[in-house]
Amino acid sequence: MSSAATPTPLTPARPSAANTEDFLWKVHAQLADQIKFADQKAGFIAVLSTGVMGGLHSVRVHESFTQHSIGEWGWSGWAGVLAFALLVLSLLACFASIAPRRRSNQKTGYIFWGGIAAHETEQAFYQQLAAATTDEIVAHLANQTYGLAQICKEKYTWLSYAIFAAVAGSELGGFL
Repeated sequence: MSSAATPTPLTPARPSAANTEDFLWKVHAQLADQIKFADQKAGFIAVLSTGVMGGLHSVRVHESFTQHSIGEWGWSGWAGVLAFALLVLSLLACFASIAPRRRSNQKTGYIFWGGIAAHETEQAFYQQLAAATTDEIVAHLANQTYGLAQICKEKYTWLSYAIFAAVAGSELGGFL
């Protein structure tokens, strides 16, 4: 009988600080692109909603609810109000999506422009950066990347509301 050696389990390798930093920069760049795309999509939806509202106005859909008292509206009055309301909500959601909202618990930093500008002088920024360890810089990068992910999540949430409201308002307006 042969004695087979029992294989030793492999221990997972931890990435080096350089690999972690490289990974974070790639994620950071990808998130920045996603934020840019969200803003472009929100701009497109805002133009679409405005155009549909203009189209509904040009065929006088608004008159079914502005020229009569609320008790006299009928289904077209209610549908017209709902269509315009959905399109306005779409615009508001687009504006909420586009508005920047960087929140950070770091007063000063090395990546976000607000954190860089929070240093008293450019010399103070340089001195703090030069004194920072690689781990501290990677921690700042991780903080910034997480912040971008939070912004991305919020933007795409508002954008999904905007798209839903624009499509619903456009479809409803199309029936009128």
